[in-house]
Amino acid sequence: MQRRADPGMILFFDQYPYIGGGQRILLDIAEAVRGQSCAFCIPPGGPLEAEIKRRFPDARILDATPPDMTHRRKGVTDMVRLIGYTILGIVRHRVAARRATLLYANGGRQFPLVLALSLLSGTRAIYHLHLDHSRMEKKIITFASRFRVTYRIVAISEFVRARIATVLPPAGVRKLALVENALSIQFSSRPFRERFFGIPLRQMAIAGTIRPEKGQDQAIEIARDHPDLHLHILGTVGLGAEKWAADLRRSAPINVTFHGAVADVGEAFDRLGIQVSLVPSQWQEPFGLIAIESMALSCITVVQNSGALPDIAARTSAILCRDTQSMTREIGRLKGMTDVELSSIAKKQFSATQDCYAPKRFMTEIYSVMKGPV
Repeated sequence: MQRRADPGMILFFDQYPYIGGGQRILLDIAEAVRGQSCAFCIPPGGPLEAEIKRRFPDARILDATPPDMTHRRKGVTDMVRLIGYTILGIVRHRVAARRATLLYANGGRQFPLVLALSLLSGTRAIYHLHLDHSRMEKKIITFASRFRVTYRIVAISEFVRARIATVLPPAGVRKLALVENALSIQFSSRPFRERFFGIPLRQMAIAGTIRPEKGQDQAIEIARDHPDLHLHILGTVGLGAEKWAADLRRSAPINVTFHGAVADVGEAFDRLGIQVSLVPSQWQEPFGLIAIESMALSCITVVQNSGALPDIAARTSAILCRDTQSMTREIGRLKGMTDVELSSIAKKQFSATQDCYAPKRFMTEIYSVMKGPV
């Protein structure tokens, strides 16, 4: 059958309307193929749609709002909702899928839909793995990897690549590509900002979606142990974590401030005078984008030993802690340093991050992954 195709059209799929780490990477991927025809199947009406329209004014926006589902562990109701969403998505997007030359799935809830559209239309697909997916999602990826139309499976870190490689068949492993996340241009273009000379150590932050696994509760305990420091919590409350976040806010000491979602993390860090960024992840962190972004913002960054964070620490000299107690002790150690010593740590982390996670490397690698099917 003759496909009615726009030359080089890419159809991107994402499951969230806001801009988190995965969505920032999606925008960078679209930047890498700027000049090609693109359409975005996303939940409309949010910050992600607004940013796409600003940066890619010619791109089409198609409604692909996924169902509300339980965070992390999924139940039978979630599966029924996902099946219904997939069927509806086939009806809505089958024509666009036939006209595209590449389908790009940027979130786990979109994997079944993209697989179905790829098989029905014959259009090649790429699946971008932003985390160590659930057992069900890994089964979908494994199933998809067996088909010719599955062109690549992209892992954001060696940690994620190693986890998925253990379940893929040999044909799937051959399709697996490692493209580590990198800084967006807005972070890589920033010069070093002096945050310590003549300025007492007072301001800490934890940025990202507010969920138990991100460790905001642990950051609050650190602030409780250091009442002379002010902790700023930046980020939107994750779906399903509303009660947990409300309880956290009520129990927080007076030296903790919740700022909600921020459109520009760099501007917020500058405005608040953030000096230390905490990444106390309580799960196996698949990459740790906020860690490299914090170091690019000239903040001393302290991370917990989980997932891909030790790899980042080894490359950048981010301060690696075994647990929250050791992170608390590390903050105490930093408080005892001179401003010259603190500035030296920040500058070393900044320089290493700019060298290791430059956007040019990411753009080159992701374009190389994508250029075959387009």
